Amino acid sequence: MKRKIAVFVLLAALCTAAVTEAFAATPEFGKTEEEWSRIRDNTLEFDEIDALINEYNPTVKSNAYDLREFKNKYGKTNEEISEKYRDLASELEGGVDLDTDNPMYAMNAMSAVSNQVTARQLEQQADNAVEDYEVNRLGYEQQEKQIAQQAKQDMIAYYYNQLEARRAQLNVELLENQLKIKKSQTQAGTATQVDVLKATEELMNAQKAHTQAAASIVTAGKKLQVACGWKYDDTPVIAALPAPDMAGIAAMNPDTDAQKAIENNYTLKMNQRKLSNARSDATRETLQTSINSNMQNIPLSVTTAYMTVTAARDAYDYAVSADKVQKQTLAQMRKKHETGDASDFELKAEEINAQISQIAIEQAKYSLLEAITLYNYAVGGLAGA
Repeated sequence: MKRKIAVFVLLAALCTAAVTEAFAATPEFGKTEEEWSRIRDNTLEFDEIDALINEYNPTVKSNAYDLREFKNKYGKTNEEISEKYRDLASELEGGVDLDTDNPMYAMNAMSAVSNQVTARQLEQQADNAVEDYEVNRLGYEQQEKQIAQQAKQDMIAYYYNQLEARRAQLNVELLENQLKIKKSQTQAGTATQVDVLKATEELMNAQKAHTQAAASIVTAGKKLQVACGWKYDDTPVIAALPAPDMAGIAAMNPDTDAQKAIENNYTLKMNQRKLSNARSDATRETLQTSINSNMQNIPLSVTTAYMTVTAARDAYDYAVSADKVQKQTLAQMRKKHETGDASDFELKAEEINAQISQIAIEQAKYSLLEAITLYNYAVGGLAGA
């Protein structure tokens, strides 16, 4: 079933000329026919998640509407927003009839006092307001990028959890094998009933882990498809994940990338914009302190993300090396089994370990892809500030 009915319902509720104008104004609206065809089909691909979030995510679409309404209500500049607060304060102060001959005088007098308090608060807001249209736009854009980043993590989790469920199932098979061995050893007098009970408990825990891993596949998949605009009960095709970009890792430079991250960082941009709008010295001082902290934290965040990438790359290399050793161990076990020096149980255990070793490689690959993804988003504006 084709997509995005949930979002179309939302858009129908918001379908006004103003909303249409806001959507048409976005640069992403002008896509080629081929690009539209890709994102409108029933296949969800990793490299199109940003476009899907931009076009179909309910939160992103709601934010676009709210931003348009903010501009209509308050204007674009900080001065317009402050003036709006002052106009509201003025309306409150003069909006109550205080004629003593009015039978409602006592109630009106109480309302006037309340309105004066609110008016003072509005005037304070006018003096202290540091937000404007641009601050809100940056905030919504930051949220969109965060949603896209999370969606990519969910897609990786969808496939990682499939491997985890497979690993858990193999572990169940391994422990079933061990339980059979313990029972045989008990009959032979080389193991006790306590050993059997312990093996049984380990098997039950493994079966529980398998059930949890299987459930996590569904959770990640549903989160992903809803974020990208499908309904919860839709069944999109979730395409295979791309391989980690090893050449991209080699091109990473946390020192030069830190400067890009500073230039792109949304939190820093918003604080800088607020500083340019601030009127009081105290507010300016607070914002300047925040900006100084942002300038220190962003490079650290990029460096940390880079270290995560290199650690994930090393873990992948280790998994590949460990798999080579496991293959050798399995080959040796097969020879021993052929000569009668190893039991069927022992051979089966090594065969299961070999499969688990292969899964470890794939999981390490997915972890590396996630680390690269988070690094790229950090440089692109989401570094911790």
